[in-house]
Amino acid sequence: VKVAVQEMSEEDGDYCVGVCLQIFLSMIVLTCAICVYGTIIPVKYSYNSVSGMLHAVIFGILLLLMVSSYLKTWLSDPGTVTRDWSPSKEATSELEEEGVAKPSQNLFCKRCKLY
Repeated sequence: VKVAVQEMSEEDGDYCVGVCLQIFLSMIVLTCAICVYGTIIPVKYSYNSVSGMLHAVIFGILLLLMVSSYLKTWLSDPGTVTRDWSPSKEATSELEEEGVAKPSQNLFCKRCKLY
């Protein structure tokens, strides 16, 4: 029986890191919410008081804003460089003067292989 083994590409590794990061950040937010709603507000303020409810509502609104901002950033497409784009001669000469690029050296993206 032959088993086909696939090599993991760099993109697969990036995907795995992204998923692990998402899980880690979600666990941090969940732990923070459980700690605040389950321990801090009931012990320090009590949900029966106005200040306790005010703290709970404010924390909930801030948590909702944080999660919605994070999801919007995570789910939006950052865009790509168009295939026919090339830097201006002025920008290239500035990079050569600063020592970042050597004359006649083409700079390519390692991932998408574009100029």
